[in-house]
Amino acid sequence: AAGVQGRMKTNIAELAAALRSLSPADRDAVMRATYAPPPAAKKARARLAGKAVQHALPDGSFIEMVAIPAGTFTRGCDTSQWSDERPEDRITMSAYLIARYPTTVGQFRAFVTATSHVTTAETERSERTWRNPGFAQTDAHPVVCVSHDDATAFCAWAGLALPTEAQWEYAARGTDGRTYPWGEDAPDDARLWWSGATRRNGTCPVGEHPAGASPFGAHDIAGNVWEWVADWYDDRGYDTMQTIDPTGTKQGSRRALRGGCWYNSLTGNVRAANRDGLVPAYWTVDGGFRASRGAK
Repeated sequence: AAGVQGRMKTNIAELAAALRSLSPADRDAVMRATYAPPPAAKKARARLAGKAVQHALPDGSFIEMVAIPAGTFTRGCDTSQWSDERPEDRITMSAYLIARYPTTVGQFRAFVTATSHVTTAETERSERTWRNPGFAQTDAHPVVCVSHDDATAFCAWAGLALPTEAQWEYAARGTDGRTYPWGEDAPDDARLWWSGATRRNGTCPVGEHPAGASPFGAHDIAGNVWEWVADWYDDRGYDTMQTIDPTGTKQGSRRALRGGCWYNSLTGNVRAANRDGLVPAYWTVDGGFRASRGAK
């Protein structure tokens, strides 16, 4: 048995080395051939893509999720000015669900009411908190002034989790490698809430820019608020060893954020491949999160 296990480990190591030596296009062809689903499964996945699923919260309310089918997408951007987006690679993902919108003030309020959670900003006795970020907001606005720790606590209460970076980017880009969630057209005020054309002073209610939705129906995934994700952030770029349901580096000092926000005015900040990272206890008036869960 030990001999068989040794040979299996050797074969797996050789296969991994062979895959790494291939170009992204050739590696993708191998993965497609290896993991290609039967025609019936392909049709089923197409029917499920973007399907709305209501996830029940402990207080009896719901978060609307969208179904993201299993598939392969282009992660990163080799032509980016930022090295943390490299190397560009083809990533294979299992099916999952992601919230259609960023977590709202109303949803976060229900969590705080049920658990008496005190956010990092409140613990620090900051004048700006999720209750009063310094600009007007309603329960329909995305919650801000929340740390990664606060976002994780909400998800634990809700029976959800923060998406991985790969899950977030796949939900934002789809399978065709587009630059923005809506395609290749330059950002404008009809597609997202940002400061590229008009200087904004805070967030806007979620769901007000349907023209900027992703191929799977995720709204506000560019602009409005930066979104915490589960992974540790590595500014040196991606781990090329992980090409199937990657979870990023195993440790670090900063957690990743994605999507850009209301304050951003540069098109590069709201691209689907753009990344940033902050220490988990940090919070900002332009940072929030959205939740995810497994497909079942």
